[in-house]
Amino acid sequence: MCLAKIPSAVISQTGARWVEAERLVWSEVFTDRPEPFCLLTTRKRRGGHEKKRPCPLTATAVYAIESMRGQSPTLVFPSRDGAQISYQTLFHQFKRPCDRLNLPHYSFHQIRHWAGMVTTSMGRSKKAVADFLGQTDTGATERYMHAAKPELWEVARRLEQEIDLREEEEAEKAREN
Repeated sequence: MCLAKIPSAVISQTGARWVEAERLVWSEVFTDRPEPFCLLTTRKRRGGHEKKRPCPLTATAVYAIESMRGQSPTLVFPSRDGAQISYQTLFHQFKRPCDRLNLPHYSFHQIRHWAGMVTTSMGRSKKAVADFLGQTDTGATERYMHAAKPELWEVARRLEQEIDLREEEEAEKAREN
């Protein structure tokens, strides 16, 4: 399985910033609860204080996160040597499935942007979308309040098919048997 799919799935399901996914630690992941969640950590300004926000986890996000269990005692998304994984490393890994599907290369922030657009298309208020994305100013949420073009939805559906971690793992298990 392409390692880049896992944080991509989490970002698409939670609206997390890359830095929030990168810093996610096991002690702040609660997948055993009736309503699973994690605590995402961000810092608004360099040298500023860290702020944690609770983020609900969908079944897809829980599956993606749990698939990383045992890779590192602390970080949810570690590099091969156990340190924080670099954005560039994962982005280059994510380009491969996009190339296979003849899709444009999307950054992790664009996936977050897509999550915000999907949330607004569900009819959620500006405040709800801002809370979901961890934004303190609803002015920043304005960019998500426009409707997505139909061709973008087709791209999103194809990406969703490529990122479907459960289906891929089931296929891998079937091949092994």
